[in-house]
Amino acid sequence: MKKNYLSVAKGVWLALFGMGLLIGLSVRAQSIPDAQWARIGTAVAISSDGNVVVSDEMAHVVKYDLQGNQVWRTGPLPGASYIAGKIPTNCPCVGGYAVVTNIDQLAPLPNGSIVLAGQEWGGAGIHNTINASGAAPGTSQYGGAKEDMINTPDGGTVFLNTLSPSTTKTVVSVQRTGASSWSWAIAYPTANPDQSVTKGEAVLNTPDGGFLVVGYHNTTGTVQDLNNSTSLDNTGWIAKLDGQGNVVWQKLLGALPITNTSNGPVGNSVVRMLTINDVIPAADGNGYALVGTALTPSAHVPAAAVTALVEVDWDGNFKRARSVNPQPTEAFITPYTDPNGLNYYVVGNTSRTNGADPHVIKVSTANVGLSDPGLFAVINERTFDGPSDGFLKGITRAGDGSLVLISSNLQVIKLKVETPPTVYPLQMISPSYNCPTGQIMFNVSGGDGSAVTFISPGIQRNSPTDRFGVVEPGLRNDPKVITITAIQKGVSVSVDFDLKAACSPTGLLPPRVTQNIPDRTFGIYESVYIPVGTYFSDPNFGINANYRSNWNISASGLPPGMGLSAKISELPFTPAVVLVGTATTIGVYDVRISASTTGGSASTTFRITVSTTTQPPTPPSGSFALTQPTYNCQTGAITFNVSGSDGSPITYMAPGISRASVTDNFGTIEAGLRGDPKPITITAMQSGKTATYTFDFGAYCSGNPPTPPNPPTPPTPPTGSSLSLLAPTYDCATGAFRFNTSGGDGTSIEYFAPGITGWTTNPNQFVDKDSRTANDVAPFNLMARQSGVTVSYVWNLKSVCNRAREGVSEIGPKLQVRVLGNPVTGSAAELEISGAEGQPVQLMLVSQQGTVLHQQRIGQAGAQEQVQVPLNNLNGLFLIRIQTAREQQTVRVIKR
Repeated sequence: MKKNYLSVAKGVWLALFGMGLLIGLSVRAQSIPDAQWARIGTAVAISSDGNVVVSDEMAHVVKYDLQGNQVWRTGPLPGASYIAGKIPTNCPCVGGYAVVTNIDQLAPLPNGSIVLAGQEWGGAGIHNTINASGAAPGTSQYGGAKEDMINTPDGGTVFLNTLSPSTTKTVVSVQRTGASSWSWAIAYPTANPDQSVTKGEAVLNTPDGGFLVVGYHNTTGTVQDLNNSTSLDNTGWIAKLDGQGNVVWQKLLGALPITNTSNGPVGNSVVRMLTINDVIPAADGNGYALVGTALTPSAHVPAAAVTALVEVDWDGNFKRARSVNPQPTEAFITPYTDPNGLNYYVVGNTSRTNGADPHVIKVSTANVGLSDPGLFAVINERTFDGPSDGFLKGITRAGDGSLVLISSNLQVIKLKVETPPTVYPLQMISPSYNCPTGQIMFNVSGGDGSAVTFISPGIQRNSPTDRFGVVEPGLRNDPKVITITAIQKGVSVSVDFDLKAACSPTGLLPPRVTQNIPDRTFGIYESVYIPVGTYFSDPNFGINANYRSNWNISASGLPPGMGLSAKISELPFTPAVVLVGTATTIGVYDVRISASTTGGSASTTFRITVSTTTQPPTPPSGSFALTQPTYNCQTGAITFNVSGSDGSPITYMAPGISRASVTDNFGTIEAGLRGDPKPITITAMQSGKTATYTFDFGAYCSGNPPTPPNPPTPPTPPTGSSLSLLAPTYDCATGAFRFNTSGGDGTSIEYFAPGITGWTTNPNQFVDKDSRTANDVAPFNLMARQSGVTVSYVWNLKSVCNRAREGVSEIGPKLQVRVLGNPVTGSAAELEISGAEGQPVQLMLVSQQGTVLHQQRIGQAGAQEQVQVPLNNLNGLFLIRIQTAREQQTVRVIKR
């Protein structure tokens, strides 16, 4: 998120950080909280009262309180161009002005208003202001902000854009409105380069009334943005502007100094910034903190690209830098204060481990030396794996201090407020020791997070607070038991460490409990997630390059419904084990977690309390299905109804129905559709299952609700013989379809037919209208499976219905979809859509198993739309469902 900070927060910047495997209790407990709620959004800002403001997919601005409740929502917003009377019919207007169709940026004002920047119908850039009550007092002004937008302390606004005055050069456009207005084009090294790119990514207010612009520069003349931001042609760029937009200085971060030790560069060093995506004031109040992609020092060419954090002073001079994540994706940064009052940087980027998902990293701001392993130490990190791929597009903080994320799949996610960790007494535990080099690391757990002083005779260290040092040569040659003491606020604890035993050939040490697992309380039927493996460490790991921990973790005394889950591939190295499940029985449970490695075993206990008398979710009484919705003919209010739900979240697709969120089961049928009523197809998705219902609200409101199809009930299949598929029961006029089987063992049967349904236990389905009416429809491959046995049946719809087509004439052009290149060889399927002009269009990518992999929406389709549906690293056969308020089509694509 590109942010606006008018003052620098002051505070105490104290924290303890380890290297290697061990982290103290006060650090380990500072986890990244769970998500509290999610809403649709293309841009996000935090209003002056601390609430969350977003722009939705219809270019409306919506304000939510901290609990996710809607405070207000604008209607369609007026642009800057007056076009009334210039468009013959169906003018896309608000009060005669072209309607705003897209919002790129939102920025708050101190009076509660929100400034927006985007495009109006026709593509012109505009900006406008929404007041604290959710009203737009006037029409928009020309001028948008594609890259970033901030408000200034005196009530002005600064817009950051990219300009390409020729095909060989790109420059940065910075424009300010308000009491002082100006517009400049800036570039490196001059404002008018011969052939190069200077690309701005973010802009920040500076304390002297000026601005800092960050981005990248290259001499190729080609923009290398987003997924290409790791291009070695790029070099990170920063420019300081005064209050009138004049360039005071600008610099390239292309040769960063690194700190070397006897073993080479300090770990996680970076030597060159490739792209700078975001900037905030530095935590120590002196300069700026920058994030983006960078190169690491390496003997290999090209070197590895990473996500990195860099601090520079007010004049742009280097202070310190480190890699904070090995995945080089677009990065964002925000300051963060935990419940103990300790301050951190929170860096966000995108995890590519499983497609593309937002990733959040809590980073230390401790004022330590350039060679200290605690410099920009990663305290905790977490990936938020969503239902479809989405790249992180910003991160900020709500008024309650919680984090708010926005991703490219139109998801705005607010996290819960972090709860204060349980404080345990300071404990000194066995150090980590490298016998060949004599390097030693002190390990503590518990404490209150304040500074710890160590006393350690015979160990060379730079300062009393350093946790690492080197055992003196004389003591290494004649090893003895040494006493190490830790002191925090007058409280001292000690541990005796046997240097000789630690370095004996068979002296592998058992795993350690790095901290006690806090007692937990859950409501009955509440989901449980406890990373129990993180409470253990292996003191032997890292001493020998060939050593493997081979973790084995077990649990006893667990409540019913809970168990351990492990990443098997990581167990040779890390204790990647979590306790998961759902508490199903009220009670108090004393749980023991036992861990073993090559060096031995250890265990710890904690208590789980399952309380409250919340009733379990009602189990589904049948297959998941949509039933007739509840509808108010006077107001257009509609509520979706389902049966057979398993209690998990349900996502709905309903073109022509306005809703605040894809998970809302209520909304309003749009006025245009109510004025010209046509049947609406409603789709519901839950736990990989998909159900549809076509609702003819025009007939419903005329007092003639349609009678649902009731095909003849097939005879009860006999049991005891092998399962087989029979010819289906089919109604050529309505498309009502039923799978028919014979034989089987009497257990549940699942059905599947590409183009009709994913795997489902409901034999009653519908064939879509396009397949029913097309002369070239191919035979369908019907499948059924039961108890591991799968059978198939090839069914020719054309022969059943004698190539019959419906005799009802269509109103307007027919929805047509064409795949541009099939099989797909790139990362996305390209579709050409026509016959949907002026209508909203929803697209859904579905696997052969019926799992929804991706969804996207066209707010208002043109006469011919070309869209890309991302497939990323997926391979195989997929279905893409294209749906308007009137029609639906499904196409098959193959990705190789």
